[in-house]
Amino acid sequence: MDSSPLRTAPGALAAAAYKQLEHLIVTLELPPGTLLSESGLGERLSIGRTPVREAVKRLEREGLVAVLPKRGFLVTAIDLVQHLQMLEVRGQLEQRRKPADEFEP
Repeated sequence: MDSSPLRTAPGALAAAAYKQLEHLIVTLELPPGTLLSESGLGERLSIGRTPVREAVKRLEREGLVAVLPKRGFLVTAIDLVQHLQMLEVRGQLEQRRKPADEFEP
């Protein structure tokens, strides 16, 4: 076994930041209209700015935040129907995806 320190897989921190931020937004711990910064969220989540930036880009694609250049980003109002539809589609896609360790060489 490798005795080197635990290393984080590329993208794992961004995925963790995404999950935490999505939770904060959909539970209204970060209510619509909240203006946030990458550095402030990095401190809040104890994660660096780069994974936070990647998570914010994903949240923007999903319509949960709006990026305001040179100001940060704004938590948008949640369209509950649209968000539930997105979660349903994501769940179906994740069920169809075959884990990498099940592939034969």
